[in-house]
Amino acid sequence: MLSNPTETLLTTEETATLLGVKPPTLIAWRFYRKPGPRFIRMGRIVRYRYSDVLDFIEKSCVKSEVTG
Repeated sequence: MLSNPTETLLTTEETATLLGVKPPTLIAWRFYRKPGPRFIRMGRIVRYRYSDVLDFIEKSCVKSEVTG
């Protein structure tokens, strides 16, 4: 059992739900090496650390700039 909940490993489906995208989007990001959350590959199994998903969300935030 993991002592730190932010180190929980998520499936592609769980990660897609958290990000509000469909699982094929994450698969495409991995395949085409597009910017996406870091992932762990263990043989054929792919998992995402919850903390890496949160970091991806944080880094994806864009500050709006008002001009005028």
